[in-house]
Amino acid sequence: MLDNKIAELFDKVHTEDRLKAETTNYLYAEIRKRRGAARTSYWRLTAVCASFVLLLCFGGFSYRTYFMPVTYIDMDVNPSIELTLNRLGKVIGYQAYNDDGTKILNTVEVNRIGYKQAVEKLIDAMGAEGYFGRESFLSVTVQTKEDGQKDSMLRSLQETIDAAGKKYQYGITSDVYAVTEEVKASATAHHVSPAKYLLIQELTGLDANISFEECRSHSVYELRQQVREKCGQNEAYEQYEEYDQYNQYEQYEEYDQFDDPHTHGNSGHHH
Repeated sequence: MLDNKIAELFDKVHTEDRLKAETTNYLYAEIRKRRGAARTSYWRLTAVCASFVLLLCFGGFSYRTYFMPVTYIDMDVNPSIELTLNRLGKVIGYQAYNDDGTKILNTVEVNRIGYKQAVEKLIDAMGAEGYFGRESFLSVTVQTKEDGQKDSMLRSLQETIDAAGKKYQYGITSDVYAVTEEVKASATAHHVSPAKYLLIQELTGLDANISFEECRSHSVYELRQQVREKCGQNEAYEQYEEYDQYNQYEQYEEYDQFDDPHTHGNSGHHH
């Protein structure tokens, strides 16, 4: 009996030690598992944050790239309109220089579309309002930071204008050319298109009595006609001046030779 009780007591002691050991092992295992889960969560959170930062940076870069002005296209027939393009050739801004331009822009949506489509829509709207006729002229200018794209853009614009004229059966006389950043800035400062600015500068250079302000409301066609007239008048005047000076010189030479006493004296001496 005594031996049996002693054996039972030793069994209980061994059982409790084994239970303690198993409990201790379980607790360590749980601690390691939770630490691992915590580390996994930390790295997951870090990855998410890094992705978010990259998304913000890329998104900010894309936003700035999309809305960065790169090219300006100005159309002037008498409605004077400016289109601002991004690097992708999309319209990101527009404005009218005069009331006629405002009227056209109120009837057409050109924002966020390609420049060729925008130009075609504007030509259609201008034609519908009767701006294209025998006494009209469309000037389109391009000022761009993308020098490599300038020539192809000029060709595309001329092709777009020609195609739109045929499509809508408008008789459009036009020219398309590039201007410098300085010309564009000066035109913007005077709130006119570059084409109109250059014509007014030329006209006021030919006639000092003409002011910039009185030319502002004239159409491109009217300004071109005035420049031609002034050039013709100046050319005729210059030709007359040259002719008159030549005749006066010839007459003076003949008169001088006839009245020169030395000439007559020498002649008399020979006789």
